[in-house]
Amino acid sequence: MKLLKQYKILKEKYSQNIILLKSGTFYVAYENDAYILNYLLQYQINDSKIGFPKSAIDKVLEVLKENNINFLFEDVKIEYDNNNYNNILYLAKKKYYQELNEKILLEQISFLIKNNPENLSKIRSFIDEF
Repeated sequence: MKLLKQYKILKEKYSQNIILLKSGTFYVAYENDAYILNYLLQYQINDSKIGFPKSAIDKVLEVLKENNINFLFEDVKIEYDNNNYNNILYLAKKKYYQELNEKILLEQISFLIKNNPENLSKIRSFIDEF
C-alpha cells in the first residue's frame, strides 16, 4: 500500500495525531502533520510532505511529547488528555504562510530591482516613509 494512502486511512481514525510512517531509512509525515513538524523542528515541506532520517526519530518524539501532541509511530500510540495538536497546527500554518508570503514579496522586490535598478531608490523611499 502506498504511504499516502496508508496515511489517509490512519488519519481518518486518528485525525488529532501526528502520523509518522517509515519509508526506507526515513520517516515521513504528510499534510497538516508536516506543517506541525516544520513549525517545531524546522524540517522543510516538499509537496505537502516532510521526511527525516530514522536517526532523528528520538528527537522528533521528544519534541512531540514536550508539546503534548498525540502521535502514532509504528505500533506506538501516545495520546494526551490535553492534546495540543490543533493549537500547534494553527500556529504552524500561520507561521508557514507568513514566511511564504515574505519570500514571495522579497522575490518580487528582487525582480523589480533587477529589471530596473532605479526601482531600488523608489522601494527604499517607500519603506522609509512607511
